[in-house]
Amino acid sequence: MPPHMHPGALVLHVESGELTYTVIEGTVRVQRAATAGTPGPTEELGPGQETVLRAGDWLFEQGVVHSARNDTSDPTVVLVMALTAAGEPFTVFHEMGTPAP
Repeated sequence: MPPHMHPGALVLHVESGELTYTVIEGTVRVQRAATAGTPGPTEELGPGQETVLRAGDWLFEQGVVHSARNDTSDPTVVLVMALTAAGEPFTVFHEMGTPAP
C-alpha cells in the first residue's frame, strides 16, 4: 500500500503471515508476539525504519505516515482496531492530505 495515514489511533494485530511496515513520518510502537506466555519485546520505530511484523505481533500508531506490504506469496491476515472522529476517513493517502506532524 502506498504511503498513507489513519486519522486517530490505530492498533494492528497480525493474525497470520507477515507484513512489512515502513515508517515515513512519526513514531510507532511494536509489541512482539509472546513466547511461552512471556510477552515479547517492545520496539519504537521512527522515520525511515522498516520492520517485518509476524503472527502475534501488535502495532500502535497515531497520526503516522507509513506504508505496508506483504513481501511473501502467502496471505497476510490482520485485525485492525481504530478510533477516529465522526466523519473522518479511515485512510488518507499521503498525496491527498497534509503530512502528519
